[in-house]
Amino acid sequence: MKWHILLILPLVIIGCGNKQPEKEAKKLLIEIKKLNLNLQGDSGFIVKRDGLPALISASLTDTLEPFWENINDFDTIGKFYRVKSTKIFFLCINCLPKGEKFQSHLLLEIKPNREIVNEELFNGGMYPCCWNNHFEGFRKYGDYFYIKTCGTGSAYCSSYFYLFKKIKPMIEQNYIPEGYYSGMAEQGKNSPIFHSLTSTMEFKRDSVIMHYKFERGIDNADGINKIVKTEKFDVKYFLRNEKWVTMDSLKFEGMIL
Repeated sequence: MKWHILLILPLVIIGCGNKQPEKEAKKLLIEIKKLNLNLQGDSGFIVKRDGLPALISASLTDTLEPFWENINDFDTIGKFYRVKSTKIFFLCINCLPKGEKFQSHLLLEIKPNREIVNEELFNGGMYPCCWNNHFEGFRKYGDYFYIKTCGTGSAYCSSYFYLFKKIKPMIEQNYIPEGYYSGMAEQGKNSPIFHSLTSTMEFKRDSVIMHYKFERGIDNADGINKIVKTEKFDVKYFLRNEKWVTMDSLKFEGMIL
């Protein structure tokens, strides 16, 4: 999602023979959107006290919903990295988009002069159940950036991540499943049967190998989970036309992703 505000200057003509040059008549002044944050170093964090006023001044978040009231002033809400070769900053920050009731993660590309040159929203379910806090779901692997989104439901949480060098809309990328938990995956004879998919990532320059562990188990009434079946498998993803693809998708058959 890109934000551009166009300001058209009116033409003032004095006298019949005083015409402005054509290039002046067609001139458009584009208001440059800047994020008033002091970004220094190769990486760092943003707290609410600094980040929220910057988001408001750039019209990047809504303040009507009680979302921001539940976050303390010194809680970390964002994280950034700087690309050494270009000096460009990539910033991921927690926000509440205008008109929305559920939070999202805003990804920004920022020049050293604080000018925003690219921005996209990455959102998933009703809440980021797969994020451990407001910033850990945004990382950097070599030249690639990593951001994850979540799926939500009744006794359900899933995690998917995107790897990219340039900011692009979610719809133009392929995600890689990271894992999920479903507390109501199946109904057993005596107890509900749950699913759990976890993973570790092996990252290479043009490929990603995901080492998955899939567990099925019984959720006993006393709250103690009993694993009844465990399966381990690998899925390899290749980068094709700037999208991650795999030939092993059938390995996810029967899972709730």
